[in-house]
Amino acid sequence: MTFRELSEYFYRLEQTASRLEMADILRELLEKADSEEIDKVVYLTLGELMPAFRGVEFGVSERLMMEALSKACGVRVSQVEKLYKEKGDLGETARELIGWQGRGLSLVKVYQELLDVALTRGTLDKVMKLMSLLKGLSGFEAKYAVRIVIGRLRLGVGDATIIDALSLTTGSKELKPLIERAYNLCSDLGLVAKRLKEGGLEALREFRVHLG
Repeated sequence: MTFRELSEYFYRLEQTASRLEMADILRELLEKADSEEIDKVVYLTLGELMPAFRGVEFGVSERLMMEALSKACGVRVSQVEKLYKEKGDLGETARELIGWQGRGLSLVKVYQELLDVALTRGTLDKVMKLMSLLKGLSGFEAKYAVRIVIGRLRLGVGDATIIDALSLTTGSKELKPLIERAYNLCSDLGLVAKRLKEGGLEALREFRVHLG
């Protein structure tokens, strides 16, 4: 799966306020993702890189993101700031500033680069890594990548919606308690989704306390 495809699902999720419709869109997305992708799909849809207890955060302010956009697009920071004031959304600002088509990066590649940004300590190093990532994304893709990094994804999707979608992938909402049990044991919806994808319902029935 490419990051473009994931972004298209994000766009669809933005267009609806119906939790039922959101769950069905997510079901389609989760069914499409393979076992290497599905945990990353879950985390990114929730605007995260890992479950909260892992403590992995981007540490990127709006100002830092504007600097990265400035460098990636070859414009002054003041120009980015002006457009941001007009748009009120750094994601939309990135979409308008970036005129290239992107390199068709895979979801896994973008996730790895985002994780690299989060694990990088130096401010300048973060800016350079973000600049490199942005240069590989189209404006449409950058809109969502930027929102994820600054914690403004806001798709209206929470843990409960992901659980609903996972239960839909099994073909029976009656199995929802099995998914909820696994989540309660590990607090990691990405892991639950991965186990379900790889081992089916039997893997969830055999799920034990996972200490990370």
